[in-house]
Amino acid sequence: MNKERSTTFILPAYNEEQSITKALESLANQELEGLSMKVIVVANGCSDDTAQMAEDFGKSSEMSVDVITTDVKQKGNAINLGRTHSQDSIVLYGDADCVFDELAVSKIFHKLQDGDQYAVIGGLDIPSFEYSDTTSLLYDFQRIMQVERMARGRVLTIGRLIGFDQEKISEPFPDNVHSEDIWIALQAAKK
Repeated sequence: MNKERSTTFILPAYNEEQSITKALESLANQELEGLSMKVIVVANGCSDDTAQMAEDFGKSSEMSVDVITTDVKQKGNAINLGRTHSQDSIVLYGDADCVFDELAVSKIFHKLQDGDQYAVIGGLDIPSFEYSDTTSLLYDFQRIMQVERMARGRVLTIGRLIGFDQEKISEPFPDNVHSEDIWIALQAAKK
């Protein structure tokens, strides 16, 4: 595993043709402070042009973007595929319908590199629903939680960004994992 100042960002993407370019633009605009980053988009079970749009973005960007396609629609599988294509010890991933703060990658990388944490979990203060699939149950859940958060003043990590050390969490993600942040926390607790 590469322990130098490099990281891999895995972007699982299921039918995200409406949002993938914005997510990749936000990654290309990261203030990396001497850190190199490779992005791996895993188009998992897409029936739209997500993979092609990611490939097109990679061709026109200075950022390294690899695109992997799979018929398996499971996020855990997508993360595992991305991990197999990474040589970096510290790996980050985030949702393909998110826009990431320009310091997010650097902050999470340094927390993991400079400390003894297994994982660092960050989130968006206010999620954007601009490109969300309004017919999905997850969309309904997120909208309900957004209303609850605004009513109670809570911060809910929708659209989260997670970084972890592959040497400390080497087990593959379960294919059917939905709350991967909780799964990572449980793996760290076992250590």
